[in-house]
Amino acid sequence: MALRTIIVVLLTAALAGCGVYHWRKTGADDAAFQRDSADCEQQAAAGQWKDCMTGKGWIYDKRL
Repeated sequence: MALRTIIVVLLTAALAGCGVYHWRKTGADDAAFQRDSADCEQQAAAGQWKDCMTGKGWIYDKRL
């Protein structure tokens, strides 16, 4: 039973980072993301926030 628990815990920890997506932009920091995000929320039509962010140079991809 203890071995099974250890295996489950290790697998859960190993897989926890898989499939994590984030926004990135070369040379940008969290503050830049927050500014652009807020700007897109105000300017973009409903459902167009992601397109606005992409237009500002942000890329939504999988974290390595």
